[in-house]
Amino acid sequence: MAEVKSHKVKQLSSRLDPNAIYWVQASANLPIEGFITDINGVPYPLKDLQGTNGITGLTNTDGNLVITGANSKVINITPSLLSVINSALQVGDNISELINDVGYITDLEEKVVNEIPTGVLNGVNSTFTTQFGVKPDSEEVYVNGNRQKKPDDYNISGQIINLTFSPQSTESILIDYIKL
Repeated sequence: MAEVKSHKVKQLSSRLDPNAIYWVQASANLPIEGFITDINGVPYPLKDLQGTNGITGLTNTDGNLVITGANSKVINITPSLLSVINSALQVGDNISELINDVGYITDLEEKVVNEIPTGVLNGVNSTFTTQFGVKPDSEEVYVNGNRQKKPDDYNISGQIINLTFSPQSTESILIDYIKL
């Protein structure tokens, strides 16, 4: 089975992992909202899978499951993601209130999205620093919106990004990563 990733984020980005669960909480005083992404990385609120009629359709196409919710939402996900959702639900749970209870979904990782690392953009500097430690091989580095390749374009260790070039002041750097 394919790996299913679960992320805790403050907001959904435009680049989401396919077949994943996202727990979104903009701030501590706001409720947690659950989303699943389909095989293309398109997010769907978990609450859309529920309604007075519950799930109205479940079909298997090319090894992926197509779920039709009571609100006519159609979500195409892998069986492994459905398995994770089912294991997280306990008797009497309401899918719209599904949260990361201890022991249900244990691989929750906090993903940082669209962080601007610190460092001088001046055509000379090539070293930049993230706010948090970066889980190895979880990062996606973008310069001017173009994804960079490791080790051709950059290397990273802990919080330090070393580019193989020095961006100009007119350029921009963004990084998505999972916090250590």
